[in-house]
Amino acid sequence: MALYGSHFFEAVQTSGFFPDGKFFVDGVPKNGLTPADIKAKFNATRRDPNFDLKSFVLDNFNFEQKEFTYLPDPNIPIAEHITRMWDHLTLAPVQPTAHSSLLPLQHAHVVPSPRFSEPYYWDSYFTLRGLIADSQRLIREGRIPEAFKLRQLAAGMVQNFADMIDEYGFIPNGARTYYLDRSQPPVFALMVRELGKLAPSAMTTYLPQMMAEHSFWRDGADQLQPGQAHRRAVMLEDGSVLARHWSDIDLIIGNEGDDAGEEKEWDADRHEPSRLREEAFHVDEKTAANSDTDAALALRAAAESGHDFSTQRWSEDGMTLETMRTPDILPVGLNALLYMNERIIAQAAGQAGERGAAGYYRQLARDRKTAMRKHMWDPEAKHFADYLWRERRKSPVRSSDTAFPLFARMASGKQARRVEQAVREDLLVPGGIRTTATETGQQWDNHIWAPVAMVAVEGLDNYRSPLGRLASADSPLAVPLKPIAACLRNGRGRLADIIANRFMRTVQNNYQMDGEIWEKYRSNGQRGGGGEYKVQRGFGWTNSAWAVFAERRREQQLRIPRPFRLPGH
Repeated sequence: MALYGSHFFEAVQTSGFFPDGKFFVDGVPKNGLTPADIKAKFNATRRDPNFDLKSFVLDNFNFEQKEFTYLPDPNIPIAEHITRMWDHLTLAPVQPTAHSSLLPLQHAHVVPSPRFSEPYYWDSYFTLRGLIADSQRLIREGRIPEAFKLRQLAAGMVQNFADMIDEYGFIPNGARTYYLDRSQPPVFALMVRELGKLAPSAMTTYLPQMMAEHSFWRDGADQLQPGQAHRRAVMLEDGSVLARHWSDIDLIIGNEGDDAGEEKEWDADRHEPSRLREEAFHVDEKTAANSDTDAALALRAAAESGHDFSTQRWSEDGMTLETMRTPDILPVGLNALLYMNERIIAQAAGQAGERGAAGYYRQLARDRKTAMRKHMWDPEAKHFADYLWRERRKSPVRSSDTAFPLFARMASGKQARRVEQAVREDLLVPGGIRTTATETGQQWDNHIWAPVAMVAVEGLDNYRSPLGRLASADSPLAVPLKPIAACLRNGRGRLADIIANRFMRTVQNNYQMDGEIWEKYRSNGQRGGGGEYKVQRGFGWTNSAWAVFAERRREQQLRIPRPFRLPGH
């Protein structure tokens, strides 16, 4: 929003008129007014005794929020409910009007819930997985046009992100101008891989964009010396390079934003309003005012992580936003995803006949795997942990990110066994798998989330025995079991079944109570809470996880070797 940083913007965002700070920054000036026009009107009238700020805002801005038009009906089977929800969550291509904060999108896209009028980066990978899984069910039921529509939607989402990489050099947090300072966990290559299972040419088609995005995450790495950092790249004392989350807000507002070569001495300007998140301005202002660190940068970087927020992981004291130190942390999940990126790009480069590039990315993957096993594997705690690179030690926090190296197939068999034990000890709960074991009031602590469940289940599946692919006694689908099944599954296979089935039961139990599928759930399986906005219904990636797990269960029962393909795909 071009009004960001003005007295008018600060007055509105600190007024409390709108309980959700995102509401105002998604507004669009009325009647062709420019931001300069609005600031001039505001300055000319704000000292009038009869001036009312809320009325001024409503008189000069249009606010459009998508609302669901369906009536919740728990009597509709949940699988069919999910299929119907795609239409409610799908928005048309976007050509933004003047002074809108929306970014242009040439293809239809899926949003998480009515609160959001734009797609979000890492949400979209898990959503794409759900679209493809749901299309499988529709094909079996003979509903080919509906299945084809879902797959076209998935392909369009990939193209939208490719367009963003071409335009901005990376994929923003979400399709809004106020997200252009940061990205989210890099899953574009994973989306391309999934699309490539249906249309193999996708791997080479999107190779340039996969390479470009990887360069964004590794920018400056080749110029670093041990102990230095530049943007998202950090070189450790042994010369290995790993990644962190960051925000380019200082580059955007014209300040020097990296800390390559030395520790930046932040002055009073670290709390200047122009560095706070536009969509969460008021809460960030309060946090920054009570922080002795660069809270504005740490909050933005944590938003890039997708885990916004987990004070257990991102804060020094484990409890408060004021002590957040996100740029000082090298996350397990982020680096596992970059390892996957490097492997996928190497594969695509090989298919394209670019042998030199394929070898380069394979070497990057090997180097990252070696560094992660050295710096992130904790042999005493027996799990993968985030790395505190300035302190040269592993984080003591056990989080669900410990499953990411299994998801990426980069853990050893022994490490996988230890991770399985760690998850059972601290993270397995009645509702599924939780993010962390401590309640902090933040939504990414001690909560159950769809992407966490999907990563854990697929990661554990990667290390299970081939004979373990049979139905589980913990299934909410009440499928009869063969008595021998329990004897054939190994521990990781059983745990994957338990997590998937508990998650499905959590979603289904809540659906039967209120006809809704929720953004997140508490560890006991009830509707979730916490965070900067009320818990959302809808919900894109939760629908997807249920659909993916249902398809997984069916494939276990019938041993289907691979997805059906539509004609021409």
